[in-house]
Amino acid sequence: ESSMADKAESNRVRVSFVRESVFSVPEVTPTYQIARLTNEDLAANKQTVTSDELRSDRMVSDQPEVGFDTGGSISVEYSGQTYKDWIEAAMCGTFDASPTDLTDVAVTATAPDTYAATGIDTNVLVGDWLYFNMDFTDPANNGWKQVTATGAGSITVSQAVTNDSASTGHIGGENIINGVEKRSYEVEKGFTDIAEYMRYSGMRLGTWDVSLTAGEIVTGSFAFMGTQLTTQSDTEFGSTYTPASTTPVMNATSNVGEIVKDGAFLATCIQSISFTVENNLRSQMCVGSKFPSGIGYGRQLITGTLTAYFEDLTLFNEMLSHDDVSLVFSMYDIDGRSVVFEFPRVKFNTSTPSADGVDTDVMENIEWTAIADDTGIYQMRLSMSDGGNP
Repeated sequence: ESSMADKAESNRVRVSFVRESVFSVPEVTPTYQIARLTNEDLAANKQTVTSDELRSDRMVSDQPEVGFDTGGSISVEYSGQTYKDWIEAAMCGTFDASPTDLTDVAVTATAPDTYAATGIDTNVLVGDWLYFNMDFTDPANNGWKQVTATGAGSITVSQAVTNDSASTGHIGGENIINGVEKRSYEVEKGFTDIAEYMRYSGMRLGTWDVSLTAGEIVTGSFAFMGTQLTTQSDTEFGSTYTPASTTPVMNATSNVGEIVKDGAFLATCIQSISFTVENNLRSQMCVGSKFPSGIGYGRQLITGTLTAYFEDLTLFNEMLSHDDVSLVFSMYDIDGRSVVFEFPRVKFNTSTPSADGVDTDVMENIEWTAIADDTGIYQMRLSMSDGGNP
């Protein structure tokens, strides 16, 4: 057998992370969460400058190092509740401390818009989303419902409800809106087959994107910007490692609910929808320091795309009139876990019905931007539920 050294293989790479207690300060005995991913490009970014000294022999005198930071993207396939921690970091918000989590409770649905059950109003705020996955006779009483008012043991919702009752299943929802909370992570990349390890410190989440395309798995990525990098051989940086989740991945065909525009199901057939949350991070460099002293935040920009089969001028005219539009869409897995995305106020920036060639459909390609809602409280809300099927 050859004596040549083993080569690192992608299938043996492990990426794991832990939230930092203090920015860019390594945890003493960290418990790392192993991440689920499809690929990554985490890297050390060294900045150098070539000397401008004049030499009669035309050679370069020096190329000093002038800075160093870290960063990169981790690409994923979405699965129920797997990426809660990173979603909080990207949105700079926090999920409900006491989410709704009711199993096998007696629920009464009363037209036009009311649900009654013990505890259904506890810790629920107006604007929150709840996911009903109960054994109702009318399946329309299930799914995501947005709370418009709360009472003693009851809630009213913005969606229509029919007279019905149920006692088996789950009602859940933990909500988050965009905010200003800063988080940072310690990320380890381990080449486990050759026992080489890299620790990235001060990693803040700059960009998060989600892409849903008909016939494909729901995909996306999380992009980080950080400070220092430390390496070591044979010894892991983590004290313990929490295994990655095993929840099923979601697809954009059977695992996506209807897209709702302005409170009504969008009748137009959609081929794809995507969005990106961009925090506009920047390295904060100081004289006398090789590494950034901090990672600063800029504005949080949320943009997206929507590709629809061109059927009429409705969406085009909304772009032309620069109307305010609300968008809501959801996705779920085969076990009943679900997530809903709400953008309360959206502007269509472009809408271009295009004939791309022979034997193709005319597609309407829309680019949109989410802006603050009319109350100025949020520009994106997300809710998750981990309830199983009734």
